[in-house]
Amino acid sequence: MRVSDASLTQRFLTEFSARRSDMDTLLRQLASGKRVTRPSDDPAAAREALANRGIGARLQGLMESSRRAASDLGSIDATLSKVLDVMIEARDTGFAAPQANDEANDIRAIEVRSLRETLLNFANTFQRGRFVFSGSATSVNPFDAAGVYSGNSEEVRTAIDFNQDVGITLAGDSVFQGSGGDMFQQLEDLAVALENNDTAAITATLPQLDEAIRHLGTIRTDVGNRIRRAEIALDRHDDELVRVAERISQLEDIDIEEVAAGLSVTEARIAGLSATLQRIVGRSLFDVIG
Repeated sequence: MRVSDASLTQRFLTEFSARRSDMDTLLRQLASGKRVTRPSDDPAAAREALANRGIGARLQGLMESSRRAASDLGSIDATLSKVLDVMIEARDTGFAAPQANDEANDIRAIEVRSLRETLLNFANTFQRGRFVFSGSATSVNPFDAAGVYSGNSEEVRTAIDFNQDVGITLAGDSVFQGSGGDMFQQLEDLAVALENNDTAAITATLPQLDEAIRHLGTIRTDVGNRIRRAEIALDRHDDELVRVAERISQLEDIDIEEVAAGLSVTEARIAGLSATLQRIVGRSLFDVIG
């Protein structure tokens, strides 16, 4: 082979090797569906995709936190609904008492004491491994039999957004002994008044029970607002996560039509290189490369 032929052949081999490398890249992309599978494929795109994956992981964590917050608060609201039923029943019992005789009021006193016991059980609600009405002292039983509070005034809070959190426990003293009065004492006072058939004392408890009922309504409104914030955050994060996934796809995924066209062009170039060299030196490029 003349030197010029050897030089020409080497140039064609170099070009052929480059096109084969292009072919391997396109086939790999076609098989994986990915344009970027390693940083060297596109450093800038790989770096941005990695950053977006970090954001996605944080969003998934916030979604789980928001979902649990909404669930926990929903359970608390369900308990408060039952507490409200207890107080309404106690008030209705008090309303009926002045028109009854001693024996009927004795029975009502027993019913009210039972309501107080039920109220105490609700106040000591335990869920997901914690007392929900102990503030942040979640391992402490909130109320003893006398209605003495042992929790604190703080709340357990959980993140529902990058710069937003929400309380997922309540301070029991503010719920059961706050601006609505001491509910345990109110029921005890009503029971004693019923036992004594003391009409004046019975009547005096009714405004207190009404105030407790209004207070529970306010507490439930607050809890409902917390649930709504958690649900809104959950929906927002879900939308954001979709956008992040779409951006990662834009950075990494192939355009199937573009890759198919690239394969066709590359195959044609390889075939053209082989045919050109065969005309020049009388041999196939594949004969030269063995």
